[in-house]
Amino acid sequence: MLSFFRTNQLLASSLLLIYGLVLHMGAFYVPDTWQPTGYGVFGDWTYRWIDPKSIGAHLLVVLLLFIQGTTLNVIDFSNKLSRDFTLFPGVFLVLLASMAPVFLHLAPHHFANCFLLFSLAEVMNVYRKTQVADHLFNAGFYIGIASLWVPSYWVFILFLFFGLNVLRSFSIRERLVVSSGFLVVLFLTGTAYFLFDRLPEFMDHQVQAAFVFLDVGALSFFAWFHLGILALFLLTALFRYNQIMQKRIMQAQKKIDLFYWALLFGGISVLVQPDAGETHALVIVPALGILTGMQFANMERRTAELMHFFLFLIALFFQWWVLFFPVG
Repeated sequence: MLSFFRTNQLLASSLLLIYGLVLHMGAFYVPDTWQPTGYGVFGDWTYRWIDPKSIGAHLLVVLLLFIQGTTLNVIDFSNKLSRDFTLFPGVFLVLLASMAPVFLHLAPHHFANCFLLFSLAEVMNVYRKTQVADHLFNAGFYIGIASLWVPSYWVFILFLFFGLNVLRSFSIRERLVVSSGFLVVLFLTGTAYFLFDRLPEFMDHQVQAAFVFLDVGALSFFAWFHLGILALFLLTALFRYNQIMQKRIMQAQKKIDLFYWALLFGGISVLVQPDAGETHALVIVPALGILTGMQFANMERRTAELMHFFLFLIALFFQWWVLFFPVG
């Protein structure tokens, strides 16, 4: 199965739609009690118009993952991050975003991760360039939009600040440009709420909710088990850092470092996310997807195929097991 994605043809990313649909079939049939929590004002709008348990919502999740996977592949190709170009980054983004049953639903993180990746694509364009104000503004702007779905994504503004240290020499002006892009989103949205006499609602959903501390509810045994699987991917990416960086030019190494910083700030976001639970683990999936994809691209082909197929079966088992083992 993985061999279909061992190509440098971006058009083949369209296969991610089929791949994602197969991985999300459980969402259409397996009942559960999941409900969206901890979302910002855009999430509030979304759930007023779309029932998160509807068929349309499940199809929208697949589409959003396709957008994320394709964007990640474009970032990989355009910045020459991988030694051998494949579509594995997008594949493993979709796979990791389907590894737990709660990930299958229309969580606000699926929207926010799209704009997080758009922001990453913008900030990578500033390496060794002189005129970068537009890219910096756009990067901050996209993070602002992401935070309107998931309030804690404001921490990725700090990620952009640290990322700029990796790619460029320090400049206060550049950080002000990034901040202005982020603040413009909040100002325009807040103004719209004010004009409709709903400013307190905006302040509650977007400002106060963005500065909670360690609002983590109780997790079930199976939630911890699913998070443990992601933790194994995370630890593997950390311990194989040197292997991932081998035989890459300095520019690629610095840009790959950005994904490690994204993992760190994704973890920090848990501290300020309202109702942070298992679903919030989706925050690290974009960065973890490309790092995992790079590792599989470096493996012997048969080993990579077998390991991927095993992980694919695990993801499907997590979705369907409640039909056969309803206890817990």
